[in-house]
Amino acid sequence: MSKWSVIFLITLLLPFPSEAQSKAGYYDHDSVARALPEHERLEHELVLERQRLEHAVIVLQKKLEHLYKYGIPHGVHLDSLQKKTMEDSINDLSNRIQNFQGFAEASLRLKQEASQKILNERVLALTSSFCREKNIAALGRKSAVIYCDGCINYTKAIIAYAQTINQGR
Repeated sequence: MSKWSVIFLITLLLPFPSEAQSKAGYYDHDSVARALPEHERLEHELVLERQRLEHAVIVLQKKLEHLYKYGIPHGVHLDSLQKKTMEDSINDLSNRIQNFQGFAEASLRLKQEASQKILNERVLALTSSFCREKNIAALGRKSAVIYCDGCINYTKAIIAYAQTINQGR
């Protein structure tokens, strides 16, 4: 059972404060995260980074293709040492391209994880603020709720609340 499931179940078992609503609730974390303005900005930054890295790989691959096509001019005879040096250069560039592709994938993965962390923190702050303002005693992620009789889906209300907060900024 995940940490959030345990926390949610514990909060359901605790007595509700008298000013709190008697209903517990849940929300769709992904829907709330996608509705945040930060989501669009972070996604745009990832797309730009992906395009930049893909462009760099294309440039390197074109250089490699150029070496394959025009590395040894037609009619020029190279001795075995020159041929070996040329082959080593081509293999080195090919290896560098593969290494760069690995680096690019790892870099994008790290940026995506960092973006997800930012969104998760923003959703947590938003839902905490929403609960305080609306006097909701227990609120959990929809994906973490196994069973909750009479629970309310607060997803739309949280999204509307987030839009109200963003308009106030």
